[in-house]
Parts: sequence; C-alpha cells; structure tokens
Amino acid sequence: GRRQEYYQFVVNAAGAQYDAQCGPGGLRAAWNADWKARVGKSADAWSVEMAIPFAALRAAPTGSWAANFCRHDAATGEASAWAAGGGVMAAEVGRPRAGRFGELRM
Repeated sequence: GRRQEYYQFVVNAAGAQYDAQCGPGGLRAAWNADWKARVGKSADAWSVEMAIPFAALRAAPTGSWAANFCRHDAATGEASAWAAGGGVMAAEVGRPRAGRFGELRM
C-alpha cells in the first residue's frame, strides 16, 4: 500500500529530543512517545543512540517497515539520509516522502 503515515524522532548534539506523528492530516507535534536517546561526543564528531519501544509506535516487530535515517548539520547546511529519495527532514513537512523510505525487515 501507499505509505502515508510515519513517526519522526529527532535528537540534537545537546541531547534535546523531539517527536511527531506525521500523515495526510499534517504534522502532529503534540503526539509524544516514551523513548530515550543518549548522545556521545568527541572533539570533532557526535553520535546518538535511540531506544524507541515498539509500544510507542503501536506496532509489533513483524513484517517489513518503511524507515529513513537522516542527519542535518545546521551550521553547514549539509544533509544526508539512508534512503535519500525519502527527504532528509520531515521538516520538509507538507511534502512527506514516506513512499520513498527504505525498507527494514523484521
């Protein structure tokens, strides 16, 4: 089927978290999931590890899921994504490209 709904989870280098539920009706930023993120930093890089329970997504870990993993450096404007055709940020809201996300097989 056509992918129309997705969840957005964002973490910055300071560890601040943001989440939203996105779909045909637009972005629902008031939606809040119970998830955790931890940031690691070095002199010239940072990384993030996220733990998102399946219950937060109201789904079971079966079948295949559409997903995309992105990064955006606001200072340089550099952006990249695992499934580049899916759009780097859902902040490109109004033009969600969930139909172009990559596939995760459970």
